[in-house]
Amino acid sequence: MKTIGVAGDSFMSARQDYPGQHFTQHIAIHYATNYKTFARGDCSNTLIRYQVNQLIEDGVDFIFWGSTQADRIEIKAERAQGHPPNLFDFNYQGLEDVSSLDSRFKEYPSIISNSLTSLLQHDVPKVVKNIKTFFVKNYEWRSKADQDAWIIHSTWATLVRSGIPFVFIPAPDLQIKPRLNDLLPMDAKNIIDDYPLSPHTWEQTEVTPYHTTKLAQENGYGDWVQSGRLDKYLK
Repeated sequence: MKTIGVAGDSFMSARQDYPGQHFTQHIAIHYATNYKTFARGDCSNTLIRYQVNQLIEDGVDFIFWGSTQADRIEIKAERAQGHPPNLFDFNYQGLEDVSSLDSRFKEYPSIISNSLTSLLQHDVPKVVKNIKTFFVKNYEWRSKADQDAWIIHSTWATLVRSGIPFVFIPAPDLQIKPRLNDLLPMDAKNIIDDYPLSPHTWEQTEVTPYHTTKLAQENGYGDWVQSGRLDKYLK
């Protein structure tokens, strides 16, 4: 049986508290495949790069990969380890994302990946103060957007080398996306950035953590199946 792998942020993340509602879960059921997701809300493009690395290592047969916005960073956790990091060093345990159920994630992560907004609500006051200082005095959004674009390009190149078929769903980040025009073949058929296949174009809501209505997820799944784009990889 084949396995679908999913990498990305909240738009790509199936949830435990909204079971079976994500379009990628519907697709896995339709094609009778296994389902593996490392997608997680509020994560950075750096963390998504690690997600893709692990999906490749785990030997999935097809990858849904979505990028995110540039306003996400990593900070050192309280119990940081000295070894080179891998995906399972990041903060996942205890989250409602389906990906957090993977038993390889550590109880005490070494690295916290989150949006700047979420980090400003961190439960350690010293961390909040340091983040505020960093953001006000040191954060340089233009170079951060460049870094994210380069990370996305690196992710693309790694996937191409892996030989695993994939689709890329770029986030509509006004800083990153123009930079990708010089780095990626944006007219490639496996780059999905328009209606009706990109979840960023579906009916939005603030109610669900994946940002669209339940009906939009169902309709989006139907559009993916009807498009026939996945048939030769998953049938």
